[in-house]
Order: sequence, then C-alpha cells, then structure tokens
Amino acid sequence: MIRLLHDSAPRSRAGLSLTAIPIYAAMPHDRQMAVFERAAADVRKVIVATNIAETSITIPGIVYVVDACFVKVKMYRGDTGMDALVTVPVSRSAAMQVGDQCCSCFLFNPCSHS
Repeated sequence: MIRLLHDSAPRSRAGLSLTAIPIYAAMPHDRQMAVFERAAADVRKVIVATNIAETSITIPGIVYVVDACFVKVKMYRGDTGMDALVTVPVSRSAAMQVGDQCCSCFLFNPCSHS
C-alpha cells in the first residue's frame, strides 16, 4: 500500500508532493514516531494505519481520514489451538462508530453507507 501511494501520487495542483507513512502495533517504537514528525511545507503526509494503531494514538494535524473498511480481529484457530489476528470486513455498526469518533476531521467512510 505504501509503495503504491508513493508510485502513483503525482504532485498536486498546489505543488504538494505526497509521502506515505505506515503505523501498526508491531512496528518498532522509533519507526512509529515518524507519524508525529512535522511534514515539510511542500509535502502532504498520508498515514496508513491498522485499526489497532488507530485506536491507541492521536496524531495532531489530521485533516482527512479514509476508512479502509477492514479490521483485524482476534480469532481462535482450532487447527492450531492458538489465537490469530485475522483481517475481516468491518461491520456497518463499527464503521459508523469510527465516524462518531472522528469529529475533528473529514472522514471518508464508504463502508458505513447502505
């Protein structure tokens, strides 16, 4: 996803370039801190986050949030006898809850619509 964003994002009409920064729970702390660094004046910063990362941090200056309509949930796997994080489509109610929590930015949430 990060590579796709970098490769396909031309400069905007305003002359801004795009930089995509990932964040997820298992990422080393020093790499997670990159999302908090201020972007250069000619750069639009895009943060790609899992739902696990989204629920535990607040990043100042966020203007837009795009919901990918998928979440990672803990599920028991009988074949291994262990729990695993599995990516599944988000439920409509969970998608609508994301909208309720994002009150200080513009939320594009295609999965909460009928």
